[in-house]
Amino acid sequence: FNLISYEILNSAIDALGMRDDVVFVNNAQELSQASGMSLSAAEDVISRQGAKGFFDEKNGKIAIIKSHFASGADALQSFAHEYGHKIMAKIRANDLNGYKRMCSDVLDLIGGEAVARASLPASYSQVGHANYAKDSLDVAEESLMRVLEQVALKRVLDARKKSVWARFKGGYYKRTPRPDCIERIAKGKIF
Repeated sequence: FNLISYEILNSAIDALGMRDDVVFVNNAQELSQASGMSLSAAEDVISRQGAKGFFDEKNGKIAIIKSHFASGADALQSFAHEYGHKIMAKIRANDLNGYKRMCSDVLDLIGGEAVARASLPASYSQVGHANYAKDSLDVAEESLMRVLEQVALKRVLDARKKSVWARFKGGYYKRTPRPDCIERIAKGKIF
């Protein structure tokens, strides 16, 4: 779990005030202790390389499997995905009919359950698989979480790009005799 992944993920967790709601695990024993699942169930989750985290409705925690991330973007997307499941669980608990309407709207926007199911990894259609989406509500929620992953990543990266640009511009202006040079280049007045 590299430093960049940890920094990106930590900044998102802190921005949401969720430090106490997220547990980081490295192995099956830590996952079992953090989630309350049996050691054999935790070993099954850890052995699936595609599993990067999950939301446990019983204890309200998001478990993040640190060793399964490829990059900081991957870590952020996985956290956003699981955080979305946490939000959806609250909506489902407080307003089941509203939850069902939301899921129906998601499926309508995507083009129906069959299209949504086809866009998910194959494991979501395999009966008996840990990821199996048993009904249209599961399919809609999982599809929505996939969109949330992309939105979260774009927002964080856009904010970081703005920060990088601001730093560059500030540093450049301090070092150049002609502060309007960047604007002149952008307008095609130089070159």
